[in-house]
Order: sequence, then C-alpha cells, then structure tokens
Amino acid sequence: MHKILIVDDEAEFLDLLREILTAEGYEVVSATNGVEGIEQLKNNASIAVILADHKMPIMKGTEFLNVAKDISPLSVRIMVTAYHDMELMQEAINKGEIFRFLTKPINIQDVLSITRLAVERYESVTRQSAEELEKDDLIRKLYRGVQQSPASVVITDKEGNIEYVNPKFTRLTGYTLDEVKGKNPRVLKSGEKSADEYGHMWKTL
Repeated sequence: MHKILIVDDEAEFLDLLREILTAEGYEVVSATNGVEGIEQLKNNASIAVILADHKMPIMKGTEFLNVAKDISPLSVRIMVTAYHDMELMQEAINKGEIFRFLTKPINIQDVLSITRLAVERYESVTRQSAEELEKDDLIRKLYRGVQQSPASVVITDKEGNIEYVNPKFTRLTGYTLDEVKGKNPRVLKSGEKSADEYGHMWKTL
C-alpha cells in the first residue's frame, strides 16, 4: 500500500481527498500547513506522493515542496492551486520539481488519474534507485576484492596506459599507482632492475 501525504489548510478539502484516496487503497496522512507537513515527512517513511496546496499559512506550498524535495527526494510532488498563474507554476517547477498541477475546484477523476501516474513514477524512480544502489554495492565489493587480491592486478585504458594497480602490484614492483598511472606497462622495463629481477617480476605478475 502506497502512502500519500496531503498538505492543505482547508479541513473540508483534506477530508475529501482523504476519502477519495483511501477508497482507492492508498494510506493517507495529512497536515494543515507546511511545518506540520515537514514533520509528517520526517515521521513517515516512504511517502510515495505529496499533494500540497500553494496558498497556506506559515509556509507557501512552493516553499514546502522545496523543503520536501530535500527530505524525501524520491517522493513525487503535486501542487494544488486555485490559480492559473504561470509565474507560480514556473517557480514551483524550478524549485520543487513538481510532477503535476491540480486546480481547485478539483475534479475527482483528475485527482485519481494524476495520483496513479504519480505512484507509477514513484515506483519507477525507487526501482531505479535500488538498482543503482545494488550496482554501487557490487562495485565496492569488486574494488575490495581487487585491493585484497593475492595476485597483481593492472588495469589499462584502450591505449594500453595504466589506470589502476592494486597493492600487490606495488609490493612486487616497487611502483605506486601515482608513479605508473597514465604510463605504458613498458615502464616495468625501465632498466632500473636487473634482467633476472625483471624476469621473476613478470612471471609473478
């Protein structure tokens, strides 16, 4: 069950939206101003969609949604307004990254269809975020494995220049990453070691 946060100072409007969205199977939490809305965001994990009125006391809807973006960046934000104000819409889009606008008096079908689209958007971005976290975790594991590998590891770019060497390489060759980065592996035959030493080193690598 997805969770929806409604922020509006009109009690009747709050009750109406709560009734509509609860009937659709959503879990609804509410607040009567931006400050309360911020507390709800902090106290409720995984808010899928935020519907916020623009004209509220204490904090305007655009200000609230801008803060909400930082607290719950994956939540999809919808602005509710009684005004067709292009400047307001531009401000809301730029600061709060608004997904859609709803205008008062509201149309129930518009509320339902836009909320469904918002939930679909939330599912998409959360899935993408989870996949990125999995990739980051895999990269960290691979990095630790290479760093701790008992074998020497050298990674080069397509021109054959060194981009990375692991600690085992440094222990075997005496060269640090800073010393060989951007250079060709031929640096290992720089003449600073004897032929026997180079032969043993290359066999080990």
